[in-house]
Amino acid sequence: MGQAYAGAYFSPETRTQVEEIALNVKAAFRARIVRLDWLDERTRTEALRKLDAYVIEIGYPTNMRDYSTLHFQEKDLLGNVLLCARSDWHDMLAHLGAPVDRREWLETPQSADALHTGWLRQVIFPAGFLLPPVFDPSADAAINYGAVGAVIGHELTHGFDTKGSALDSAGELRILAV
Repeated sequence: MGQAYAGAYFSPETRTQVEEIALNVKAAFRARIVRLDWLDERTRTEALRKLDAYVIEIGYPTNMRDYSTLHFQEKDLLGNVLLCARSDWHDMLAHLGAPVDRREWLETPQSADALHTGWLRQVIFPAGFLLPPVFDPSADAAINYGAVGAVIGHELTHGFDTKGSALDSAGELRILAV
C-alpha cells in the first residue's frame, strides 16, 4: 500500500523540495548549536556529532519491503492476516544478528504523522503527512518553511529534549553522573 500511495500522491519532485527544506533546517539547527554560549566545548562537540548523525527520511523509504511473494486469497481475510503476520515474523527473524538498518522505516508511507526514533538517530516524514497544510509543493517557500520546516525542527529537538538527551550520538543510552 505504501508504495502505491507514494507513487500516486508523492512525486520525486515533492520529495526533493522537502529534502531541501530538511537540509536547510538541519543546517540552521547546527548553526544555533555552534553559537550557544552556555554549552561547554565537550557538550557542543557531542551535540554537533549527534545532530550530524541524524538521518531525515522523506516521503517513503529508499528500499521498500517486497511483498511480491505473498499470495492473498480473495475470500480469506483471516488467512491473509495470518500470512502477513507470518511474513512480518520471518522479516524480524532475518534481522537477528544483522547490523541495524538505520534506513528501515517504523512507519508506513501513507501514515499521517512524523516519527522520531532517537536510538536510530532518524526522523521520518511520511508522504501521508506531507500534505497541505503541512506541505504544499505549489506554495511559496516561506509558507512551507513555516509549516513543514517548523515540524522538522520540532522533531530534531526531540534528540536533545529530556528523553533524547539520554541518548548519545551513537544512539546508546548513557547514564549521567549527578
